[in-house]
Amino acid sequence: VFHDQPVFHRRRFFHGKAIRGAEAPEIEWLEPTGKPMSDEAWHAPFVRCLGVQLSGENIDVNEHGEVIQGDSILMLFNADHTNKIAFTLPKPNNEPWEILFDTAGPNPDAAPEVGAVYELEPVSVVMLRSAIVADEGNA
Repeated sequence: VFHDQPVFHRRRFFHGKAIRGAEAPEIEWLEPTGKPMSDEAWHAPFVRCLGVQLSGENIDVNEHGEVIQGDSILMLFNADHTNKIAFTLPKPNNEPWEILFDTAGPNPDAAPEVGAVYELEPVSVVMLRSAIVADEGNA
């Protein structure tokens, strides 16, 4: 699954831009509310839970100048050793979120819908994918 994802095979990351905030559409760091991390969260002495969304839109251009696009990936991390943390899923860039894996094991009650809350187990990582929308004109 991961070898097929162009978002993990960028020739360059961030194109010289900041790694957080509106200046960095390629990557977005998220609080458990599903919103971008605030300055307060960035400067906290420790953060037990965060998410990172890697956009699959306009990843790069290939040697022919064609735009490379792929699925968007959302990774959620809970470093707390004892507590579950509820993480509100942000709006995906393309298709609805699909759970690729949860290191705590499968969660049959997980609902990867926009605005849904995903319960992150203690010391776990969850990866979700938003598949790229097929271009009807090139099918």
